[in-house]
Amino acid sequence: MTLQRTVTTSLANSTRSKLLEKAAALSQTVGYDALSLQELADELGIRKASIFHHFSSKDVLATAVIETDMKVFDAWAQAIDHLNPVERLTKYFDHYRDMINHGHVCPGGAFAVAWPLLQGKVRDTLVRMHKQNIAFLDELVSDGISDGSFHPLALTSDITKAIPDMLQGAIQVGRAGASVIPINRIERLTKVLLGL
Repeated sequence: MTLQRTVTTSLANSTRSKLLEKAAALSQTVGYDALSLQELADELGIRKASIFHHFSSKDVLATAVIETDMKVFDAWAQAIDHLNPVERLTKYFDHYRDMINHGHVCPGGAFAVAWPLLQGKVRDTLVRMHKQNIAFLDELVSDGISDGSFHPLALTSDITKAIPDMLQGAIQVGRAGASVIPINRIERLTKVLLGL
C-alpha cells in the first residue's frame, strides 16, 4: 500500500475519503484531465450526483486531492525527520521510486500537465505543493551542510529547485518503461551536486 493510500484511508472510512482516495489514484494513473467523474462514481458504486454532495465541482475535488497529498507529504517528512540528511535524501528518492513501482506519477505532475485546464484555486494549491517540496529539500540540504554531510558544488537554491524539475521528467520516462533507472540517475547526479 502506498503512503497516499495509507494516509487517506486512515482519515475515515467515509464516502468523502473514498472519493479522495480513488480520485488521487486515478489522477496519478490516468491524469487529471482524463479523470472522469462518472468513472470515479462507477469505481465506488455510487451515482455521479453523489460526488457533488461532497465536492461541488471537479476543481473542488482536485483541490482537496492536492491538499490531502500535501498532508501525506508532511506526515511522510515527519516520519523520516529523525534520520540523518543522507538517509533522508535516499528516502526522498525512494518515495518517487515507490510511485513508479505502483504505476503512478507524482501527484503534482499529474495535475501540472493539465495546467491549462486548471482554475485559480487548483493552480494556487498546486503551487503551494511545489513550494512544500522545495522547502523540504531546502531544509534537508541545509541540515546536510550544517552537519558536514553535504558540500554543494552549486548554489543550494539551484540544486533544491532543480531536483523536482528533473524528477518530473524521470518519473514520466520511468513510468513508460516501468523502471526506476531514471530516478536512480537523478539521485546519483544530486549526490554529485551535493558533494557526496
